[in-house]
Amino acid sequence: MGLFSKRPLAIFCFLFLFVSLLAFLYPMLYSALTFIIVGTVVLGFFVLSFFVKKFHVKLVTLCICFVVILSALFHSFLSVGLQKERAKEYVGERRVHCRIIDDEYMTENISLYHVRIKNIDGNDVNIKATLMFAFDADVSPGDEIYAIADVELNDSSYSKSDGNILALNIKYSDSCYAKYLSLNESNISLLFSDGGARIISDRIGDRIGNTLAEGLGDEMGKLSLGFFTGIRENISSDVTRDFRRAGVSHIMAVSGSHIAILLGGIEMLLRKLRVKKQIRCVFVAVCGIAFMFITGFSLSGCRSVLMLYAVYLGFLFSEDNDPITSLFVSISLIVLISPYSIADLGMWMSFIATLGLLTAYPVFEERIAYPRKKKGIVKGLLLVCRDMLLMVIMTVVANAYLLPISWYFFGEFSVVSILANILIGWISSLFMILILIFLLLCNIPILSLILAKTVTAVGKVILFLVRFCARIPNATVSLKYEFCKVIMILFIISMIVLLGINLKHKSLIAIPFLAAVISFAACLSVTNIFFSKPRLDYIVQGTDNEIIAVNEKDSISFFHVSNSNGLFSSAVIDKMKDSPATEIENIILTEHSGSHVKSIDIITGRFMVRNIYLPIPEDEQSKYFASKIYWIASKNGASVYFYSDGEFLNVTKNVKVNAYRHKDGVSLGFYGRDVTVGYTTPCHTDLGVNFDTLIIGGGCTEHDFKHVLGTNAKKIILSSRNIVEKIKFSNSDNIFLAKKGRIYREAEIGLSK
Repeated sequence: MGLFSKRPLAIFCFLFLFVSLLAFLYPMLYSALTFIIVGTVVLGFFVLSFFVKKFHVKLVTLCICFVVILSALFHSFLSVGLQKERAKEYVGERRVHCRIIDDEYMTENISLYHVRIKNIDGNDVNIKATLMFAFDADVSPGDEIYAIADVELNDSSYSKSDGNILALNIKYSDSCYAKYLSLNESNISLLFSDGGARIISDRIGDRIGNTLAEGLGDEMGKLSLGFFTGIRENISSDVTRDFRRAGVSHIMAVSGSHIAILLGGIEMLLRKLRVKKQIRCVFVAVCGIAFMFITGFSLSGCRSVLMLYAVYLGFLFSEDNDPITSLFVSISLIVLISPYSIADLGMWMSFIATLGLLTAYPVFEERIAYPRKKKGIVKGLLLVCRDMLLMVIMTVVANAYLLPISWYFFGEFSVVSILANILIGWISSLFMILILIFLLLCNIPILSLILAKTVTAVGKVILFLVRFCARIPNATVSLKYEFCKVIMILFIISMIVLLGINLKHKSLIAIPFLAAVISFAACLSVTNIFFSKPRLDYIVQGTDNEIIAVNEKDSISFFHVSNSNGLFSSAVIDKMKDSPATEIENIILTEHSGSHVKSIDIITGRFMVRNIYLPIPEDEQSKYFASKIYWIASKNGASVYFYSDGEFLNVTKNVKVNAYRHKDGVSLGFYGRDVTVGYTTPCHTDLGVNFDTLIIGGGCTEHDFKHVLGTNAKKIILSSRNIVEKIKFSNSDNIFLAKKGRIYREAEIGLSK
């Protein structure tokens, strides 16, 4: 594709970004190696230039590249390295004076703010940081805080366009207090103070959010705020999950589409009014600054606006402009202004997707003919078909370029994104325009009511379509398989090569993507046929919180078998990180409690859960908890079933289970294709069948264990290390302790030979 062909500025920006990222991740080693390698190459070209004239121009280019690399290293060292070293001096309990810049999110247990530290122990520092309150603090952007705080270094913490060097943990106690001093400064005075622009933007965002919530309701107001400004912290976890599974999360991230719809509409209106080109550019540029304020200076928003500025700058001086160069320049400016943004995943996803749309998408677009010779209804239908096809191509191209990021950071890929973008893409643009009109006319009584009803109706349609796509079985496919590493590495290398060279047939750019899809499908088929036997994992979280996970192919089911009141959601989340499953087939509970209600709320908000099985309630309290679980499950798209003792449940295609509850806990029997596995808690050993593997949990004691020493089980697994050591006298070689994992103890048992 010749990405850098005749684009010297893009080359310099690429080098600046690459070296900045390298210097951020590996400050000393790779920075020194990069300097030595590039310096050696420059020296070699310098020597050759004395003997071969054609190297004169290349030497000048290479020298400029060398200066760019030095600038990136020097910039990273000054803005990141020195600040980190200085921050290390202030670790410990310190007196701090800081100003609230903005609040990222709030939960029931913690309040999180971004702050600008003015001084620590009386020393001026001017460091950006994160302030965490262990209680609900009544502070707002612009307030100043004086406190005694535990200052902790947090190198990897970053958010939005601010680099967070320190984490301040302020806990309410006698020796650690916070005193609030609200300044209530005007926006004009704040604009020229530290972090003033961010404070103003946060205040504007709060005002817009309050206006939308009052006019549209709480839930729709949060959704509208996410669409219009990209602020998604307050949107419920189940809605965020559905947008992610449907592959349309990008429509709630401030990007080029927002700029095209909002600022592009303004520019088109001015053009219709015959306003001069220079005046149009200046006016839209001012609107772009206002839009950055509204969106809280999000990195994707800044990238889009700066790219627009680069394009308009080209318009002012010439009729031609190069969007690819503008893209590289805009990202480089963001990194130059905010060095920590080099590590922001959202910015890189926006950049890579845009790069794909600027390089590969035009290749396919120009091959789809415009129906110029057709007229009337036929032409209209052909135009609609052409637009839908282009939307499909746009989605495929963006997802293809983002495939390595989806693999490395998320481990899954949405296969319904094409359908979702066709259904939702056009209506999301309408939704944003309606939100803007509502914000402008919300003070007109009758008109505002009509607009509110219209915006709400369109928003509900979007939510319905997103939920429909997200709840399609296997809407996402896992990329956590081992063979994905080889496929992705080859895919990345081939894409880089094809982007870097000039192709005679540009459509060859589609070959790596097609090869990756075919290779993945073939490897997945082989894996499912030969290597996906049913498996049971016994997980001991803490001392008495036990979970059993049953896997078969990409299906996974969880049993909470402990009689404790501990939350089991953290174990489920940790297990899903390593599992190839992208959704949970079943959750089976053996009792009802408040902790189960909270765990189900967390799990169903984060993952798609198909079925939840509950024991039949026996008293009023269990009926209350069962009704709460039923309501949460229904809201998040899960079906709820009740089972009785001894009833057989189909966990996966080849695994069944039955459960018996008793006074001291629960007993389970798992029946695979060739192997049976039993689980029992103490004082209940009569399972009615001899199992191949027997798991004894529930904090078993030596007395309880003696009851099962006579079993015919080939393997006995215990959750307690103490009991394993006490029963060594039995001279049994079939007794094992659950393996000790990173966070919990775990044992893996095959359900098939």
